[in-house]
Amino acid sequence: MRTWLLTLLAACVSTAAAIGIHSVYPAEILAPKSTVDSGLTLAPLLVVSNDAGMTAESVLVHFTIDNETVAVIYHDSLMVTLPAQASDTLQFADWTPVGRDSMTAIAWTRWAGDSAPDDDTLSQRFFVRVATLGIRSLWPWTDTIDPGWYYPQCEVWNYGNQIATFRLSFSFSGPSPYLDTVWVRNLLPGGSRTVTPETPWRAFRPGMHIYTLACSLAGEMRPDSTVFVCTVWVRGGLHHDVGVAEIRTPSGVMDTTAFQPKARVRNFADSSESFWTYFWIDDTTTDALVYRDSQYVHLDSGQQSLLTFTETQLTVEGPYLASCSAHLAGDHNWSNNARHECFRVGIGAEHNVDIVAVLIPKTAPLDTIITPCFIVLNTGQWTETFTAGFHMEGRSPESTEVADLAVGVSESLYFMPWQARPPGWHRYSAWVRLLQGSGDTLHDSIYVLAPGVAEREVAGMAETAVMPTIISRAQGRLRLLPPADRSQLTATLHDPAGRAVLHLQPGDNDVSYLSPGVYFVRRKGPRIQGSEGPRRIVVTD
Repeated sequence: MRTWLLTLLAACVSTAAAIGIHSVYPAEILAPKSTVDSGLTLAPLLVVSNDAGMTAESVLVHFTIDNETVAVIYHDSLMVTLPAQASDTLQFADWTPVGRDSMTAIAWTRWAGDSAPDDDTLSQRFFVRVATLGIRSLWPWTDTIDPGWYYPQCEVWNYGNQIATFRLSFSFSGPSPYLDTVWVRNLLPGGSRTVTPETPWRAFRPGMHIYTLACSLAGEMRPDSTVFVCTVWVRGGLHHDVGVAEIRTPSGVMDTTAFQPKARVRNFADSSESFWTYFWIDDTTTDALVYRDSQYVHLDSGQQSLLTFTETQLTVEGPYLASCSAHLAGDHNWSNNARHECFRVGIGAEHNVDIVAVLIPKTAPLDTIITPCFIVLNTGQWTETFTAGFHMEGRSPESTEVADLAVGVSESLYFMPWQARPPGWHRYSAWVRLLQGSGDTLHDSIYVLAPGVAEREVAGMAETAVMPTIISRAQGRLRLLPPADRSQLTATLHDPAGRAVLHLQPGDNDVSYLSPGVYFVRRKGPRIQGSEGPRRIVVTD
């Protein structure tokens, strides 16, 4: 019986070869597979096989990669000739994954005479891994401090899609050296955390210090975002110290019309000072000096002044550098004497509407009803009528028209409520489209917590979506109520980059000199209590 079966099998193979069975198909996708790293170039690899009985076959093999929206982001093809009953590994053109998506690799063959078309397509899902952190300093918030004991403090973000555990180091080099290291453990994707070292910095020796924050994460894909460096001057017998606190104008993009340069200077020392302040503008394309002016200033101890220089007009479009410096004989702290501001000159730059805040929480429990809202601010020079839109992943985009938004005025825009489901990351975007000039686009994500996750530590991810306080510069006063908990002793105002711009006291605080934009109030208490969530402040003209 066994001999008879072998004879029959041989006869079937002989018959298949005689009738010409043709089958070349993708057998296995070797790369990309399982998990790949964002930004790391790889060559897609595919095993193809020829199951034809007797003949060699030539066939065109395609390889594509689709993202989550089923858009083709990569395609390559190769012509291959395979002997009968043979396999080969094909290497396609290099591809660099970008982003944090789940993607699909698809390989297929299409050719006339294929006897088994059902196996001509092979697909395989894989995940693009992102490992990257962000860091900003919460203290020190100024470049000049008095001698004393200080706890450095910073905020770190996990911008990747993997839980991160890493080492964070705080160091000062200079007359009062300092080094401390903190381990940050299990920081969730999209989460942030405020970190303070265990030991304080003993800043009792006067002079300039270099302050360095550095994160050490295995596999970090953007090392430049994990290091922060600045200078801190410790007073000590510091009797003369003046500096430039801000260049108000020009900044950003300027029109070719005339304007008056403005800068804010301050006397940081204990005595009254008189000094020269210089303002100049360089054309960075030609390295030519195109403007220069100066003023003689007298400031009492702790006083500051917004200086307005002679009007000028730049008619050549392109990049420029504005500089301002304060010159005082015997200045003990030269680190704050000069500031520089890059800007551009371009026609039509007076039309501009910015998205200054998106009032959507970073995390939400499953099935929470969220009403998307964002705030727009007319930072241009004309009353604007424009279209604004919002798109939450998984549902249709929405848009609305905003009519006659005056210069320096903000408006809150609301869109259809959204039910937070399913668990995981959900991307959204908000945008402004102007008839002329520049609009704005913002992309972000919200993390929907699975049942039970809310009880675990989600450090720093939950950010309450509260309405901001809007203050005009003409009004110029931010009223801070005394804290209910008297242990909350200090409050500071930070710009979007995390830099502290003002120490706040209970009662009225002068914010008239601040540039229009979004700021954040942070209250701080004892070190073991940390700081409460930020409160948004929008300053308008």
